[in-house]
Amino acid sequence: MNLKIQNTIFQLFCIPVIFMAGIFFSGENDLEKVDKFNLEDGEPDQRTENIELIVTDSGNVQIILTSAVVEEYTEEKLTKLKGGFILNFFNPNGEVRSFLSAKNGEVYSFDKKMKATDSVVFKNIASDQVLFTEELIWDQVKHKIFTSKHVRIVEKNNKVLTGVGLITDEDFNDPIILEPSGKYYLKKKDTAK
Repeated sequence: MNLKIQNTIFQLFCIPVIFMAGIFFSGENDLEKVDKFNLEDGEPDQRTENIELIVTDSGNVQIILTSAVVEEYTEEKLTKLKGGFILNFFNPNGEVRSFLSAKNGEVYSFDKKMKATDSVVFKNIASDQVLFTEELIWDQVKHKIFTSKHVRIVEKNNKVLTGVGLITDEDFNDPIILEPSGKYYLKKKDTAK
């Protein structure tokens, strides 16, 4: 074979192979550099803004979650709801039976609990009862909602119940205030002016 052809074959095939082998086998993993690409402690694995999540069962809507910000923390099995959220619960006829709203929330998937905090409002549409508190926990396994914080319940007839601590079912039927402290009635505003 001609020396010129052999030189060209060497240049075309051998030099790139040697060059790539040198790069491939001479690299070092600098763990400090690799860690720079990892998430900082406390940072979410995923962040979504202005989300609407629809949960269905056999084609029927069960729950609709609307939230300003949702952050997922995979390792902790934690989802944080920030900037305000509304959770609508539907009956089998597709009507909203109750809703929960708050400024912040945390969903713990490992034990199927949700904690709503800051300006929490929970309303049963059928009974027209509304609960106001600063923290509310929903245990999805036991189908219970509870709090150890101060509560205020406004009933359909404008009766207001206050106290500390509450337990009820997830539809807000027959709430029990653990330490009742007061009962009063709101005056209806005169709208005929």
